Amino acid sequence: MIQMSLSICSHSPGASELIEALRSVMRPAQLDRGCASARLYSEIGNPRCFNYVEEWESQEELLRNLRSGRFSRLIAIMEIAAEPPALRFSQVLDSDALGLSLRIEETDLND
Repeated sequence: MIQMSLSICSHSPGASELIEALRSVMRPAQLDRGCASARLYSEIGNPRCFNYVEEWESQEELLRNLRSGRFSRLIAIMEIAAEPPALRFSQVLDSDALGLSLRIEETDLND
């Protein structure tokens, strides 16, 4: 499983434009083959900031997605953020039977 996570902040509280833009990227991802889930979270205590998370069944599916027009739209959204967004990719390498302990490998594209 590969996880892509984006932390991003809007210029304005409430951030309805940012929410709608991220939802326009999220909805097609949820229907895409290989996408296990796509979710949008708001940060507690900061109504301008959000975390957008996609989980992909394989690296191949994620790479196919990264070449899509939908990912280009996500990049465009990142370019208008109020502050530099953080985009990270994590790979679950191992988990126990209950899924309680995870070993992950993380890559931060901001470095």
